[in-house]
Amino acid sequence: RMYLGVHTPLDVGVAAVIAVVLVFALYPLMERSDSRHGVMGAVLAVMLALAVGYLLFVSLYPFPADVDAANLASGVENAWKLMGATVGLLAAWWLDMKFIHFDTRAVWWVQLLKVVLGLGLTMALRAVLKAPLNHLLGGWADLVRYFLTVLAVGGLWPASFPFFARLGRKKQ
Repeated sequence: RMYLGVHTPLDVGVAAVIAVVLVFALYPLMERSDSRHGVMGAVLAVMLALAVGYLLFVSLYPFPADVDAANLASGVENAWKLMGATVGLLAAWWLDMKFIHFDTRAVWWVQLLKVVLGLGLTMALRAVLKAPLNHLLGGWADLVRYFLTVLAVGGLWPASFPFFARLGRKKQ
């Protein structure tokens, strides 16, 4: 991104610092969420509130007339994607809590297989859903596409993990 002139070294440095701070700030919450499910619910509720706030800001704020229209359009598009992904994450978490209770343990090569297939599923869903949803839903397409992708990958894909765990045990 710096090579393309989109970001400066300062942009990258600030993003790295923010990422490190978030990792250290959220790690204790994630550790607690294993034993206290309300913690993860609270984290997801804060994420949803921030996504709604961002969407409302880019949609309703009276930006000046000389604002970069392409940049603003990108911000609005990203806000809809963030909202869809956040609601999808909430739905996937709820599915896991109520029905799936997936276990991630497996031998190393099965873990690698799950990651590769999961990434493939994610990319395929994003690509396959884009044109039909844009045609059917117009402005809502990004929200629905990201919701369905995150729900499928976070809520439905893990339902296949017991199969993969058995696959790893048979081969040993």
